[in-house]
Amino acid sequence: MIETLSNLGTAILTTAAPATPYDLEITGITFKGGDLCRALYPTIFDYVRAPQDTRFEPGVQILRPGNVLRFLFQIKDGQGVEILTDDAGFPVIESVTDPHGPVAGLTAARLDPLTCELIWDQEAANKAHGGFVKVTALRIVCRPLNRQPKDPELVDGGLYLAIVNRPEEGGPDIGIGDAGQPEPQTIKMLGSDVFGRPVYDLFLAETQTLLPPYLGLEPTICVREHEVKDVAIQIATQAGIDLRFDRAFANPEEVRVHGYEPPGWPPQLRDAAREEQGKRCQLRWIEETGRRDCKTGNPAQEQNYCLVGQIATFYLEAFLKDGFDLLPEEWRCRCVRMQLDPTVIQPPSCTASGICVTP
Repeated sequence: MIETLSNLGTAILTTAAPATPYDLEITGITFKGGDLCRALYPTIFDYVRAPQDTRFEPGVQILRPGNVLRFLFQIKDGQGVEILTDDAGFPVIESVTDPHGPVAGLTAARLDPLTCELIWDQEAANKAHGGFVKVTALRIVCRPLNRQPKDPELVDGGLYLAIVNRPEEGGPDIGIGDAGQPEPQTIKMLGSDVFGRPVYDLFLAETQTLLPPYLGLEPTICVREHEVKDVAIQIATQAGIDLRFDRAFANPEEVRVHGYEPPGWPPQLRDAAREEQGKRCQLRWIEETGRRDCKTGNPAQEQNYCLVGQIATFYLEAFLKDGFDLLPEEWRCRCVRMQLDPTVIQPPSCTASGICVTP
């Protein structure tokens, strides 16, 4: 039976060991400078290669339908931080897009003050919403020990997880290229693995290797209202594999972008420049959706910020220009395309009690 979290995180509280392995274990979590808004996940991300001053959060894509997913989040001991619980001892977990409502499809348990288990049932979420839920973003609320939290920490501090529900036919295994030296503000796409999943230098190689075949890691960033974020995705496949970003129909100087949720070109995506003959896509994201009343959608007074967040996931289409002779026979008869799926989380700008993050 799948328990449903309320806005206070009503979940099963247990200290028992899990009965089955986790699909993804995120351990050793720290916080840069002790700031709850700057969580670091050293077992997921390669921070030597990751673009600096960008807030990366774990994000996964469900590649095959019908899986119940199990996640483990564990904060490193000695951080002076613990997972927040309600008066009943249940972990406080919120939906980014509806922080004050229930999170259908989720069961959570705080195994100890530093460890939280999440069980996600996509079919239960779909049923509760009366349709296909494309993407979900969760916030595990944390609190500092021995000090009062700062206002920004109350608004959007803690741990995040984005779950993109986009089952798709697997692509070819084109191998993995050499990452070379890191480039500033750039994520390199190195190729794909035996399951056709894109491989990025942003993630640790051993983490990507250990993922079950029905799950993929997605580049996911967290951006506050009014922030400007410039990040490039560079194709760095192995020699002989000529993969390039496709051109947009309306503007050949831009990469072809498909919005998954919401559909269409994301309004915050101001640029997806196609550079280096299609080997590079330069993204500019300006998180400025406008101050508004969160219930009516109407423009609000300057001091009123949104109480709900947003999440956008889109994909950049690339095609294999040359190198068909290196592919398995079944792939040589068609134009091979790959889809690279960035995801952006915009947390709420205010808490229900009126504490806001101002620009």
